[in-house]
Amino acid sequence: MQEDGNLVLKAYLWADPAYWYTSPITANMTLVFNATTALMYRVDGAGNIFTLTEITPTPVEDYYHRATIDENGNFQQYAYHKRNGTGWRRVWRAEDPCRVNAICGVYGLCTSLDNESIKCECIPGYIPLDDQDVSKGCHPPAVINYCAENNFKLQVFDDTDFYFDTHLVSLASVDFESCKKDVIDDCNIVAATYDHSTSTCAKKRLPLLNARNNSSSKGLKALLKVANRIESGTSELPKKKSFNVRVFLKVLVAVTATLACFFGALAVYYHPFTRRLTRKKKHLNATTIGINFREFTFQELHEATDGFTKILGKRASGKVYRGSLVIGDAEIDVAVKKLEKKIEKSDSEFTTELKIIGRTHHRNLVRLLGFCIESSHRILVYELMPNGALSSFLFGEGERPQWGQRIEVALGVARGLLYLLEECNTQIIHCDIKPENVLLDANYTAKISDFGLSKLLNKDQTRIVTKLRGTMIHGT
Repeated sequence: MQEDGNLVLKAYLWADPAYWYTSPITANMTLVFNATTALMYRVDGAGNIFTLTEITPTPVEDYYHRATIDENGNFQQYAYHKRNGTGWRRVWRAEDPCRVNAICGVYGLCTSLDNESIKCECIPGYIPLDDQDVSKGCHPPAVINYCAENNFKLQVFDDTDFYFDTHLVSLASVDFESCKKDVIDDCNIVAATYDHSTSTCAKKRLPLLNARNNSSSKGLKALLKVANRIESGTSELPKKKSFNVRVFLKVLVAVTATLACFFGALAVYYHPFTRRLTRKKKHLNATTIGINFREFTFQELHEATDGFTKILGKRASGKVYRGSLVIGDAEIDVAVKKLEKKIEKSDSEFTTELKIIGRTHHRNLVRLLGFCIESSHRILVYELMPNGALSSFLFGEGERPQWGQRIEVALGVARGLLYLLEECNTQIIHCDIKPENVLLDANYTAKISDFGLSKLLNKDQTRIVTKLRGTMIHGT
């Protein structure tokens, strides 16, 4: 809804003009829903009333009404009979489905013979981005040089149009053959629409959007440059070489020897004796890590958590338990994170998290109270966050957070990240920011946690390359 009362539908992804609107762009226009018929009108400054929807016998006394924008971007009105209704029935929609901007994606063709259902397919010469869902769009199989006529042929399609003026160069008062010649000769043009009624040749550049074949495109002709072949860099196919048995045997022996060495090295590396030696070399303690947090015994944490029975949650690296410890003169509630991965990976994330938190102190970072390194146990002890993870706050059951709370949480996370990246002596990249790794204290103050995948930057570093880290859809 615009400030002038004009309700418009447009696809901001392509920054195109609206494909449907309630009124021209003029001042003093008002959008009105009539209480008797539940129809939509617009009223101008002079009091003139214009009907926007079709008149349907669905008065509000007998019908429930709702208006929605569906997944294809079309604005539609539905009615449900209050006494005898068996389902919602569509009584009006803003546009025919193929007119919705980019409904079949880039290089997609929308076909609708009944103006109700649609079929998406690729325009000739293009292939789908997703074979399971062609509506996501298509792409060319190769880069084609459209300046060389032997690379393409010009195909003509009846009753087809490339809708909208996007990427448009228009030629007026030309015949069809002149339009075809102009499209062939123009290297920057890949398609055009010819309208016999107006003798207009509308040329299109890439990317091609809104190709459609429906009632609105009757009488129009679409011209499209279609690649003759996928260029391979040579003018003819290479000649087939004869099979050389001697070369094949040499390659086979070399590959077999390489694989034997590789698997032999793996067997030695994973032998129990080798693993015991490796573990001895990698033995961890507070001195080798270089930290000064309190070191708890496993027995202390076992008793504090009632035998690790009070589970708060489960992370990728292990489980988190609720506990109670006497620290100083006070008994406080704590969160005990017990790493449960293989010891090598556990040690890596454990030492990383200790070293990272040991360098930081900020109100929007979770506070570490101590740790435990005993036998194969790797345990971290944090202050307890009474309101849990941000994911539960946003998506859990119960009352949804107010916008003011959402903004304060977002600002808290931003302050914490700014501190890590700009205000620490050593810059820190978290690598796994997501709602599950943002905790909330009793006052709903956001605190970033879980530094096991973080990376450190030197003062003179401006970038770093890492392997894929963190959660696939949340990694940062």
